Amino acid sequence: MTTRFMSADDKKFRDLVVVVQSDSFQDPVAPNSRESSLVVVHNLCTWFNLFFPVTKDAFREFKESKGTVVTPEFRKLLFAIDMVPVSTAACEQGFSAVNDICSPLR
Repeated sequence: MTTRFMSADDKKFRDLVVVVQSDSFQDPVAPNSRESSLVVVHNLCTWFNLFFPVTKDAFREFKESKGTVVTPEFRKLLFAIDMVPVSTAACEQGFSAVNDICSPLR
């Protein structure tokens, strides 16, 4: 279903977000995976306009602790990711409410 309904940008963003989830960490951290995850964090920082050097250090601390230590700097990235809407249902509900309020009779 996801391959059928998700756009290419949505798939790219989903693949980026998977890297910062603590359940995706592997026990043996290979050097190549470490570098590729930093590239992903850099892309996310660019996407959300966050300062990469500080977020990079916070991500390293988060990953070394296997997701138990979340610094305020890394929390900014996690909150930014959480703010991305999964669907447009909330917006459409708002438009419906406005249409009920701003009717031709009113």
